[in-house]
Formats: sequence, structure tokens, C-alpha cells
Amino acid sequence: MNHICNQNEQGYYNSVVEKLSDYLLSIRAEAELLYHKHLRYRDKYINLDVVIEDRNHHIIEIYIVTTLDIYKHAPGSLTSAINLYQSACKAARVNCAYIHNGELYLVDAKDIEQVSRDTSSLIHTVSSLSKYISIISGLEIIESYKLFYRGHSNGSYVCIPSIYRSKTPKSPLVIFEDILFHEAIRKRPEDFPSGLSTFDTLVKMQHYSMPTRLLDITENPLIALYFACISEPNNDGEVLLFAECKDTISYYDSNDVCVLSNLAKQDRSFSSSVKKNLLDDVKKELGYFDGRSITKNSLAKVICVLPKMSNERIKNQTGAFYLFGMNGTIINCPIAPNPMVRITIPSSLKTQLLEELSHVGINESYVFPELDKSMEMLKRKYSELC
Repeated sequence: MNHICNQNEQGYYNSVVEKLSDYLLSIRAEAELLYHKHLRYRDKYINLDVVIEDRNHHIIEIYIVTTLDIYKHAPGSLTSAINLYQSACKAARVNCAYIHNGELYLVDAKDIEQVSRDTSSLIHTVSSLSKYISIISGLEIIESYKLFYRGHSNGSYVCIPSIYRSKTPKSPLVIFEDILFHEAIRKRPEDFPSGLSTFDTLVKMQHYSMPTRLLDITENPLIALYFACISEPNNDGEVLLFAECKDTISYYDSNDVCVLSNLAKQDRSFSSSVKKNLLDDVKKELGYFDGRSITKNSLAKVICVLPKMSNERIKNQTGAFYLFGMNGTIINCPIAPNPMVRITIPSSLKTQLLEELSHVGINESYVFPELDKSMEMLKRKYSELC
């Protein structure tokens, strides 16, 4: 895989690369819209999965890159975006391109192996805790990558932050994000001291179930399994495994984290072309900051962030977050990271797996160590014995 490199005819090449980035974002936006609109029929519409491997056939990551098949059912807007993308790839003399963490990468044919096997080979189903652990321990991950996990109780769940979720596509909560952010602080100023960074404020809001642009992940696969089993007993759960390049993982106090976090303060009219208010908010937090680094692509990032271990819950859960930027405008969610592996948790095994997890110390009182949660667990446990 090659990052964008110098070429002859630099001006022409740069213009092609810029168009490639726009075309890819268009494809992703159209495909994501299609995915949300026709979730149950995704495979009937378009196949966007490409697996990137290194030369030793170790899977680096699965990216949504380009289409392997364009079905006749694909809408015209998506087909048009794909055609433009493919023409730009030819002009740039590359096999394909992809965007990862807001950066555009170009890939030559010799550097990519499109895996012909169906991607279902990367989907596992567990039958016990030991089987689950064997799947995790059997993964071969190159040294420069780190695994993160996310568990949810329903396999059809879409991996986007709570602020971008809604009952109808036309009314995501993000249109009220700045109001939610400021009202939470206004009503509970004692819980949000003035020195608290915007990212740490979002983490605290997330802790108390306020919708934010954070998506919970964990470094502990057992914690992810717990969340995959804890609710919806009639639906299969799922654990997702994400491989993040260590060089792209950010700490809580990085500049990129500050910029994306402060999107939470912008109103619904904010777009990447008008960034003065965002820049002012970032400067208040960081002091001097060169706003030239704030671009359409930098705001489209999804960053893996290691937070402060500021409370017992985040410590016990070995918590981390994906911090989501925006896709062009504040109300458009960027494309979520694509998991390297999916592990299905059969609904019939959820109770058994929770019991096995409890035997190794992963239970409600550990995952949620707050006093009220512990008391509720004790009450429920002994009420069942009556």
C-alpha cells in the first residue's frame, strides 16, 4: 500500500487525487444511505467489501473501498459516483483508492490482494466462552496494529454514535447536539468544571447516557462479549474486532481530538467551508492553533482515542472511544470504521455465556461498579431466589 506520492505532471495529478477523494466520499455517503435505508437487503444492492492484506497474508484491515459488483438495483446516484471514481483511478494510474482516518491512500495492483473468498470467512459463531477466547487468541495481528472490541446485543445494530441515531433518517439528534451540550453544562455546572476539556466533557456525558459523537469500544474482549449478551435475549448478539494502526491512535489531549470534539458545540448550519466558530472554540482550549489544518478531509475523520481512566467504570471496562467527525456538514455522519472480524453470539447462548463470564469476574457489578448499579444487582439476584 502506498500513500500519495510525487508524480510527474504534479498539477494534473493533484487535481485527480482531489477528485478521487470527493468521489470516494460520495460513494460512501450514497452506500451508507442505501445501507441504512435497506439494511436487511444490503447484499442484494451492492457489495463494498475489499480485504487488504500484507505480503504474508495477514489481514491488516477491511475497508469499504469500491464495488466488486454493481447490481442493477443500485440507485443512479451511486452508480454515477462509482463510474466517476473508476475513471479517476485510471487517470491516477492506480488499482483502487480508499480513505482511512480522513487520509486518501492510492493502491497499485501489485500491492493489493482482493480476496476471492466470501467475506463470511471472517465471520465466526461462538458456542462457549472457551471457543470465543480461542477465536481471539488465534488472530494474527502485525505488531504495528492494536485490537479493539465492541459488543452489542443485536447483530443488526449500526455502529454509529448515539448523536447520529434517530427513529427516522430525517431527524437525527445531531441537529440538537450543540443545545444538548450546552444545556447539560448549564443545568449541572458543578459536574463540568471550567478546566475540563471538551473531549473529557463528552466522555462524562457519555457516561451518563447523554447522546454524543463518541462510540464506546474496549481493549478487553471479555467486556465486549458481556455487552453482546446483556440484553435482547431473543436476538443474536455480535462482537466486532477493529484493528487500528498504533500510529493513528490518539490520546485524549491531541489536537485532532480537540478539533473533532468541539464539533459538539457547533450548530446545525455548520459546514467544513465555514469554520471560524470551530477555530475560535479550539483556540480557547488549546491557545494558539493554526486553523489551516482544519480541512474537509480532517473533519471527516473517525479517530480512535485512548481516554483518561477517570472513573471506576472506564477503568474496569478498559474503555476507549471512536470519536466521529462529520461528512461535509454537521448533520452527516462520517463512515464508521469497518470491523476486521465479526463474531456472532447466538441468542440461545447469551445466558450461558453471562454465567461463564461471571465465573471469571465479568459481571454487572464489575462492569458497572457504581453504588446504585451494585445495589440493583444484589436486589435482583436475591429476589430471584424468593
